[in-house]
Amino acid sequence: SYEAPGEANVKKGVYRISNPMLQFWFRFIYPHMGEIGAISPDNFYEKYIADDIATHTGKYFCRVCSEYLSILNEKNCLPFVYTRCGEWVGKHGTIDIVAQNAKRDTLLGFCNYEFDGMSYEDYEKYLACAKQAYLKPMYCYLFSVTGFDERLERLAKENDTIQLVDMSQLYFILSAEGDFMGKAVFIAEKPSVAKEFAKVLKLNTSSKDGYLESDKAIVTWCVGHLVN
Repeated sequence: SYEAPGEANVKKGVYRISNPMLQFWFRFIYPHMGEIGAISPDNFYEKYIADDIATHTGKYFCRVCSEYLSILNEKNCLPFVYTRCGEWVGKHGTIDIVAQNAKRDTLLGFCNYEFDGMSYEDYEKYLACAKQAYLKPMYCYLFSVTGFDERLERLAKENDTIQLVDMSQLYFILSAEGDFMGKAVFIAEKPSVAKEFAKVLKLNTSSKDGYLESDKAIVTWCVGHLVN
């Protein structure tokens, strides 16, 4: 956990499996090995994976958001250049990204992967978490897969210390870094999920044989099950 003044509220000894595939295996598959083969893949997914997959994937969304800030930091496109960055894990909440420079100027990032969008109430909870860590953010970067409510959008327009970042902005910055690779490719589980990807990324796609294509990206899908 990131070293912050609120030590009394921090969790001690946070350990995680760093490999995404191994973490998926031990979280969703290994505890239910006895039922593999006994029920269909669809039923296994609905019973043991579906309810928690967004929370699980959200942890990796935080890594993407952190990379976004790292790119802006390298290009001097943030309010200040930070020298330290990490995650603060508290007993009653988590600050996904804490970035500071030598003067302790603080930028906090909060990442929402849930499909309900980020609300003003969520923002208030984030501030309460920052208070537990005894961190006073000069700037807040709020990341959300499915956008923000109207109240939060109004607040961001009135207060330039609050930045709202949606999937299209993430995609623009991250894909710009990888221009040498050509178009970005996103692989979904099935056609309906691919269409949702394109919608969230605000891609103007046309339908092709087995994929959707825009001028910047290709969204395709698998045949069969990703996990069996």
